[in-house]
Amino acid sequence: MKKLAPYEKGLNDFICRDYLAKENARLACNPHLHQHIELVFLTRGSTVCHVDTETYTLHEGDFLIVFPNQIHSFVSSGPENYLLLIVNPDLTPELEQQFGQFLPKNPVLRGVDRDERLVLLMRNLALFDTRKQNARTAEAEGDVREWKRFQDIARKGALLAFFGEVFSRLEWRDVSSANSDNRALRMIVKYCTKNFHKEMSLASLEEELHLSRYYISHIFSSRIGVRFNDYINSLRIAEACKYLRMSDLSITEISDLVGFRTPRTFNRAFNKQMNTSPKNYRDGSAAAGMSASIPM
Repeated sequence: MKKLAPYEKGLNDFICRDYLAKENARLACNPHLHQHIELVFLTRGSTVCHVDTETYTLHEGDFLIVFPNQIHSFVSSGPENYLLLIVNPDLTPELEQQFGQFLPKNPVLRGVDRDERLVLLMRNLALFDTRKQNARTAEAEGDVREWKRFQDIARKGALLAFFGEVFSRLEWRDVSSANSDNRALRMIVKYCTKNFHKEMSLASLEEELHLSRYYISHIFSSRIGVRFNDYINSLRIAEACKYLRMSDLSITEISDLVGFRTPRTFNRAFNKQMNTSPKNYRDGSAAAGMSASIPM
């Protein structure tokens, strides 16, 4: 089973991994969460998925949607074929209220392989990741800006059409109806993801969220399986990865920007999570990879 960072922001807004024909592919991964929407369409095999406190079994033809910041994991019983889509909700701001205030009563749609319309929309959406890889060709031809502008418009349209079909097939519940631990977890995660670059401690969260620091610590250990400080470092390292990959800022500047007190602390935390130094990450092949929190 893959060991994943408890939280890492995706390095890309839209990622597709097509394992529909790959041999010996497996979804298995440890519990994790991220700000992206995760979509799985299983075409062969079966897998047990845990989403928050619920457990579901996916069979051939089933579809799963995981909303932002829901803890989820997969346990495989054998090889699987599947399509995996990772989508930044910021790509569809029209659906911000839906993603922020509601959750599916059941995130699994059964027998989607028999739903021709939804399968067609999903396969069409998956093409956009492949097209994104062709940007270098367009750039060489001198029209990358126009190419990207129209591709972004087309992708947004495809996403809205796809989510519209999926959402019409789901039943919904208000986030406020979740049990107390789930509500607390979402509130804590939301606050941390917006403020991780600031000085943070269990004491500061207790004051800001009016929750006992001992209860917050319990939530982290029982639901996420990591200590609070390790979770905050995961958020900071995730943001640092984006800066290392997409900016020319110095490592010291990035360390300060994401909330570490000293470059030494930053380097130690980065090595612990990414198994390499910030410099090697920026210079090496790791910078071209996916977020560690995404099943590979």
